[in-house]
Parts: sequence; structure tokens; C-alpha cells
Amino acid sequence: MTLLAALFSPRPPLRDFALLDDHGRCRAFRRASQAPAGAGWVEVNETRLCWLGQTLPAGAFLIPRRRAAATRFPAYGTCPAR
Repeated sequence: MTLLAALFSPRPPLRDFALLDDHGRCRAFRRASQAPAGAGWVEVNETRLCWLGQTLPAGAFLIPRRRAAATRFPAYGTCPAR
């Protein structure tokens, strides 16, 4: 019964990550539900093998998601003047 429950339980979505070296070149890709441990991993919107050994194009980087509280309560001085 446990196996059956595990097969049909919802799983977190897989995300794509790229490992960048000190010069900004892509060295590896990884697909996981959480960000890999270690420095140099960035989230990308897709994986393309032609990016290995190259710098990633600007459109490849996934824009970090904001926390809900940060969008509801903007920082001091960012509100438009009345």
C-alpha cells in the first residue's frame, strides 16, 4: 500500500540549474527539485548542450522569484510620490 501511495503522491516540479566556473562559463547541468549545494549553481530556464563550455546568454537565467511579503510591502523610499 505504501508503494501505491508513493507512486501517486504529488512530487515537486524539477528545475534546471547550470554550474558556472570563475570565468562565467557553463561546466555542468543538473535537473533537481531543489537548488544544488555549493557555489556556482544558477537556475536557468532550459538546458541546451551547446552552452557547455560557453558563457550563458542573458536570456538563459531565470529571474529569481520574489517573496510575497517583499512584493506587498515595498522597501522605504520605493513608493511613488503623491
